[in-house]
Amino acid sequence: MKIQKKLQIIALSFLIAVSVTCILISRNISTNIIKEQITNNLINTAQSRAEHIKTFLDLEKETVKQSSESIVFRELLLSTEEEESYPVKFNKVMQRLQNTAQVGEYTYDSFVLDTKGTVIASSYEEDIGQDKSNDTYFLGGKEDVFIKGVYISSHKQRKTLAFSAPILDEDNKLLGVIVFRVSAEPLFKITTNHSGLGETGEAYLVNKDGYMITPSRFIDEVILKQKVDLKDIEVPSLAEPPDTSPKEEVDIIKDYRGIEVLSVHTHIPEMNWHLIAEIDVEEAFAPVTKLTQTLILVFVIILLFSILISSFTSRTITRPLRRLYEGIKEIMKGNLNYKVSNTSTDEVGQLSRAFDEMTVNLKKSREELEEYSRNLEKKVKERTRDLEIDIEKRKKTEKELDKSQQEFASLFTGNPEALVYIDEKSNILDINSRFTQLFGYSLKEIKGKNINSELIHPSVESIEEGKILEKIVLSKGYVSRRKIRRKKDGTLFPVSISASPIMINNQVKGILGLYEDITEQVQNEERLQDYLKEIKKDRKNLKRLSKKLINTQEEERRKISETIHDDIGQNITAIKINISVIEEAIKSHAFHKFKERLLETKSQLEQVFEQLRKLNIDLRSPLLRDLGLVPALSAYVNSYKKRENIDIDFEVINLKKRLNKEIEIVIFRIVQEAFTNISKHACADNIYLRLENKKSKVCVLIKDNGKGFNTKNVSDLEELSNGLGLIEMRERIETIGGNLDIKSSLRKGTQLLIEMPVALQLSLEIPVGLGG
Repeated sequence: MKIQKKLQIIALSFLIAVSVTCILISRNISTNIIKEQITNNLINTAQSRAEHIKTFLDLEKETVKQSSESIVFRELLLSTEEEESYPVKFNKVMQRLQNTAQVGEYTYDSFVLDTKGTVIASSYEEDIGQDKSNDTYFLGGKEDVFIKGVYISSHKQRKTLAFSAPILDEDNKLLGVIVFRVSAEPLFKITTNHSGLGETGEAYLVNKDGYMITPSRFIDEVILKQKVDLKDIEVPSLAEPPDTSPKEEVDIIKDYRGIEVLSVHTHIPEMNWHLIAEIDVEEAFAPVTKLTQTLILVFVIILLFSILISSFTSRTITRPLRRLYEGIKEIMKGNLNYKVSNTSTDEVGQLSRAFDEMTVNLKKSREELEEYSRNLEKKVKERTRDLEIDIEKRKKTEKELDKSQQEFASLFTGNPEALVYIDEKSNILDINSRFTQLFGYSLKEIKGKNINSELIHPSVESIEEGKILEKIVLSKGYVSRRKIRRKKDGTLFPVSISASPIMINNQVKGILGLYEDITEQVQNEERLQDYLKEIKKDRKNLKRLSKKLINTQEEERRKISETIHDDIGQNITAIKINISVIEEAIKSHAFHKFKERLLETKSQLEQVFEQLRKLNIDLRSPLLRDLGLVPALSAYVNSYKKRENIDIDFEVINLKKRLNKEIEIVIFRIVQEAFTNISKHACADNIYLRLENKKSKVCVLIKDNGKGFNTKNVSDLEELSNGLGLIEMRERIETIGGNLDIKSSLRKGTQLLIEMPVALQLSLEIPVGLGG
């Protein structure tokens, strides 16, 4: 680039820099002044609007509080509808509420709630009797004067504030709550007053959830619909006293329309509202924009004038230099005899004369260099040949090294297992992405740190033990161990560690460790051990139950045999004797004895039949099979009552359908066993039996008023039954998913509660009239 142009550029650059600096400083000062003015204006506006809102809220709070202290409401709440004076008190309250709704400037509805939240009096009579117990103005109004924020009331769909206060008796005991519904129009009037806010300024309220609760200047229907981003607004902590003063500086943010605005806000702590005052940035800084445009115009005029001056000045300075340049080009062509000096006494003239002297010296030096270069060229060729050989060898070595490094890096980073590369002192040099996923550390976080101090938890393994593992790797080569390691978040988990040394030129350069999460494997091993323990336990229980089953079968056979031998056998023997007597009577014609023996034989046959029928019922009840559990139990209870002369109360609750056959059999046998135990051991004169269906389970309750027993003594439990026994009862119930609870104490009776999962058979109805 020519000097003339450089001089022009330098001059213009300086001018531009100074001008731009002046413009920026002027713009910045103007912006700060205007911003300060707008800040003060917005702060005053926000403060004024907030004070008006607080005054309005305090006035309405005081109104509802004074009304809550009225004796008229207290007398009504202390009365009952049965009292003769109640209608008079009710009419007084209704008149007071209607007057309040009519006289109040903004109050359009008022009503009284009792302690249960029910409307007992209202300026809108159709509201009487409604349940408001879940409404916030009832819940909050029970404690103190409460304000429910702006909401859409069900009455005429009005935008409403609700003010409530507790009605207390003389002892400060809660009698009820009085509620005033107040139109939100006063808030709207306060915030929609745009004086001092220009053409684009506005003020609006935002509730604690971030929704606008007053109208917008620009958008219709925003109340409780338009969400405002409060992330830039500092919400005060409940532990700190609220700061209700607006911010001293405005923020430039994007408002709910997406337009940049200058914004200030103030907090109304009583309602946790935010009053926001804003004005568009474009309107606020319009004077600054106009000033900037004027300064730019002045700058352009000065710039054009400066270009003309710098062009003339640079041409005057560069003309001698141009002549010197022409001479230098001749010398560069090899004409060392060319003279460039002139008679000028300035710096350029001195430079030209010095240049001529330099040319003479240069001519002499060139001759010397030519001689030296001829000798040097020969040496350079020899050295170049040696260097080319060395370079070729080095390139080959570097190429092989790069290939090895790339292969190692590819295997390291792409390996699906967690890999870590540490030096001889156990300091981490590199990790792959799987290691980051497994332990939560990034390379930046863990690089250079000792692997033992980061991954070993002192409660599980000492750091010295971790160092021993690394010594084994360095001395023996490949090592594999199971250890407990710690993640970044402190979680301990089992891992399988495989480690081997990295050798370069037969020297150890570090250790490569592979970590595998074996949490699932360890859990599976633990579950397998638990399963094996359960299997061993189940085998023991199975052997014990098999032995019990054999003993029970033998006991049942013995009982059947004794019944046949003792009862049925005696009757059959007597029948045989009677038949022999009848034969003798026929032979001797003693017919009066014949008739007596026939009647006696008939009675004995009836006894045998009844005994066989009873035995059959005990073994397998036909009523249980054909009609179900309730009829079978009813028949069994009636038979037992007659046989044992014990009073029995049998109750069936919510059981309209038949149960699963297996459950019916279990319940029937347990009732049989329990009643048998009562008759043999309890000495009771009253039994209570209840059968109840509770949604997903069926419950059987058996209670007696007998002598009871010690439930802690297992031998006492076994002695109570010559059949299954109570312990076997519990096991049989548990096999079908139920449970048995036994409660008893000496001389206080016994209670058995059985609960089983219910499975209804919808096809069979229980016959009407059965079930006790």
